[in-house]
Amino acid sequence: MAVLAGAVVGFATNSPEATQAAEPPVWVDSLTYGSAGGGFYWDFTSRLVWTSERGWHAYAPQSVSPTSTLWVNYPTYGSAGGGFYLDPRSGLVWTSERSWHAFSPSGTAPARPPPGPTATTSVPATGSQVVVRSCIEGEFSGWAIGTVFVLCNGQVWLQTSGTYTYHYAYRPQVTVLFGAGGYELSVTGMTTTVLVRPANVVANTCISGSFEGWSGNTLFPLCDGEVWQQSSYTYIYHYAYRPNVLIYVGLYGGYVMKVDGVSETVSVVRVR
Repeated sequence: MAVLAGAVVGFATNSPEATQAAEPPVWVDSLTYGSAGGGFYWDFTSRLVWTSERGWHAYAPQSVSPTSTLWVNYPTYGSAGGGFYLDPRSGLVWTSERSWHAFSPSGTAPARPPPGPTATTSVPATGSQVVVRSCIEGEFSGWAIGTVFVLCNGQVWLQTSGTYTYHYAYRPQVTVLFGAGGYELSVTGMTTTVLVRPANVVANTCISGSFEGWSGNTLFPLCDGEVWQQSSYTYIYHYAYRPNVLIYVGLYGGYVMKVDGVSETVSVVRVR
């Protein structure tokens, strides 16, 4: 099952060229469809998807199995826990309370995910357009594929390409642009940009109590009551009390945990 992170405001059959006002497209993680690395942009209004290989086109996976249904994280709509299933073919959504039905929110939608290309763009523009201006929250250590960048505005972006480059800075200015290849991240002091996509964050909380790093199968009790366990064998020692922690879907799948003040990340699985 792919995961779609974002808010939805409506469905229509217009093409992106004809749409005048709509939610920006959002990134959908899918290992079996889309751009290299797995995934595509989804436009809610036109129901078209965008990949780097094909541009905007109708969603047409080879498989027609139920696994093509997408889960949408939406705190104020849908099943208990916040969210619903989306059928990208019909545009219908499913919740435990109402089963399959047309999307019909009421009230104000929650905060949008990181801005994407506007729905008026038939293909990503040949010249890059600025979609975010902010700063890195805390320390910045340069480029490395799979790195997450937490911005001062609360957005989280995942690096998907680029060579390893070390550069240290504290809260440098950052710009996110959208161009022919997708989203690009530019940081003050860096001579190159890298491709990124909105990260699929599953937990943004803190470690409950003392944190002393990890050593093989370490358990991590979180402040929200969840418990996660190390799933990759690495060792690091770092002491902190109730440090902030971010858990997200990694570039190639699986869950990755980043702890405030620790430059390394660790693969994890949820155990409670």
